[in-house]
Amino acid sequence: MWGKCANPTSCDADVKPLGAFADLPSCQAAVNASYKLNASSVASYTYMHNDSALGAYAAMCYVISSFDFEPHSQDKVDTGRAPGLFPGGPIDCANAAVDPHDRDHFLYSSALP
Repeated sequence: MWGKCANPTSCDADVKPLGAFADLPSCQAAVNASYKLNASSVASYTYMHNDSALGAYAAMCYVISSFDFEPHSQDKVDTGRAPGLFPGGPIDCANAAVDPHDRDHFLYSSALP
């Protein structure tokens, strides 16, 4: 987590590590469960792919309670809106930006193959 976590389990107050999961659907299921418990503390999620290139962050899943961050392009990472607000899904953050008129919305496009 770019600038949000000192290590995989020690993060800023608005980031909660949910643990390590084998794949994105498993992380999304954990995010859904967390959202059902406390919707006000889940604004978005980030899943670090289960890839050894990510080191200790490999397979980690996080929920984020605010949109007070700037997206950074990072390979092997999926980020999405929290379930319950808008459907969660992978976002290619290579071309992501925060809507300047509404900080609760992302503008993004997929990278060209």
